[in-house]
Amino acid sequence: MQVKSITSRRNTRRKLQLLIVSISMITLKKGYRTFLD
Repeated sequence: MQVKSITSRRNTRRKLQLLIVSISMITLKKGYRTFLD
């Protein structure tokens, strides 16, 4: 049970990191576009 909880925590952490990275990339792209304009 404990091992499963640890692995699930790691998976959720990875998902959160991926979400943060994707959001940051989108914001960077938008900022770059506005800067160019």
